[in-house]
Amino acid sequence: MKWYYFGMVFLAGLLLGAHFFRASNYGLSLVSVLFPCLLFIRRSGALLSVKVFLFTGTLIWMQTALSIAIDRKANDMPFMRAVCIIALVAVLSGLPLLFLNKRSVRSYFAARPNGQSMRNI
Repeated sequence: MKWYYFGMVFLAGLLLGAHFFRASNYGLSLVSVLFPCLLFIRRSGALLSVKVFLFTGTLIWMQTALSIAIDRKANDMPFMRAVCIIALVAVLSGLPLLFLNKRSVRSYFAARPNGQSMRNI
């Protein structure tokens, strides 16, 4: 598995952690930063959990962009630049989902470190 797949997932976790940290939600911030560490566990369940985390993070960023647009429009403030930036962050958070669905990544997580197959477990 390529190192930049891991890097993109960790970047998404850091961005989401910063979002929660800014909102003074330190528990979710810590979870968001540490959650990508599940990629070090070579189990298909860990991969699925990371995918759900990334999808949920992307939804949170889209909800944040919508919230910012509504608040700024209600106060007659420019909102397009902020929405574009948050939309870019949402894309960066969702982009690893495409790479985590590649066959090489799935086979990396399906393989057992000691060579056992799923039938023997």
